[in-house]
Amino acid sequence: MKLTKEECGHAIVTLATRGGDENEFLSLYAYFKNEIDCLLSLINEHFDNPPLKFDELEKGMWIWDNKNKCWLYLFKPLDWEPIKGLRYAERIIEHSTEGYYMDFEKGRFYRKQVEE
Repeated sequence: MKLTKEECGHAIVTLATRGGDENEFLSLYAYFKNEIDCLLSLINEHFDNPPLKFDELEKGMWIWDNKNKCWLYLFKPLDWEPIKGLRYAERIIEHSTEGYYMDFEKGRFYRKQVEE
């Protein structure tokens, strides 16, 4: 079964209200804000795949390079002026000399593979 974002959102409302309406959901939201926000974030993370901003990059994460259509291991984001950069490799590396460097480009890197 392939779920949609809307089906998952509806499931949260139904669970929280035990089949009630949106007004009941809004009244319960105050009591379960952290739990509901956590599940909504999980849904958004699963279904949404916006390009990563530089400040979202973290050392040791895998990122999808949509320009070259491949996965890259991000050894370290480099917050240099005037151009921000990435130290990366196609495999996990332990030292920056094992990797490569490229300038950061907006709209190029993603958390998940981009299906076109």
